Amino acid sequence: MMDEKTEITPIIETDINDQFEKEISLHRVIGNKSAADILKVVVEQYQNDTLAGRNPQLSPVLLVGQQSRFTMVRALSNTYGNLNFVMVSAYFLTQFVQNINDFFSSNSKYSTYYISNAELLNATCQLQLYKILKYKRISILDPIENTWSQVRFQNRLIILSASKIDTLSRSLLDEIPIQVNLGQYSAAEIFQILKQRVCFLNWSVSSDELLSSIAQVSGGEVRKGIELLRMSYFVMRSKGEDEIDEAHLNKALHLLDENGKAAGQKTVG
Repeated sequence: MMDEKTEITPIIETDINDQFEKEISLHRVIGNKSAADILKVVVEQYQNDTLAGRNPQLSPVLLVGQQSRFTMVRALSNTYGNLNFVMVSAYFLTQFVQNINDFFSSNSKYSTYYISNAELLNATCQLQLYKILKYKRISILDPIENTWSQVRFQNRLIILSASKIDTLSRSLLDEIPIQVNLGQYSAAEIFQILKQRVCFLNWSVSSDELLSSIAQVSGGEVRKGIELLRMSYFVMRSKGEDEIDEAHLNKALHLLDENGKAAGQKTVG
């Protein structure tokens, strides 16, 4: 899953779980119930105030934790009903983008802007983001006239995720009123997450016990469970078969284990 990794390039979609992530909502999220409940209240407040003609503003959101951040981000964006989803890693913004305003320059309505691994934002990017959130404007450079102009930037959903917040400035954090902690998952919750994906993707699995086995060996990490399930599917289809069974799981475990050993043996040079 992308939300547990540092992306090197700005990536819009994930891989085999694209369609699932596109359609997941806060009402279908498994685990982290307290976080999902808070976010549902925030969305419902915005929707009800909109219906009442109160012209509410979308509040920036920060998700803090190690697991399933991307799923929660997509669920929040989808629950708002946003049509556009733009994602970039803080690493990319820090290393390759001179002005963070460029990331928000599309400025289209019903858009979600997601910055992952926000703890990697450098001081310059943090200051630029702080100004965008505080003054609700972005700076746009006219390449022909070589002049800067200020454009209003309101009611665009901005979501950040971070594994920790001690590298983020106090001034930036003060501009993000919705800060939600994401906790760990139990084996039972990971089992339900895997079963939800299997049902959505219309994959055939020999038994619920197989999914329980995957959940148990995932070590409490959703990403590992999904990775193992996905590899089991690849093994199954590579053999031209239609149901994931224990043999496919064992082969997937072996492949991932050997690949992990190879990664540990890599040297620089």
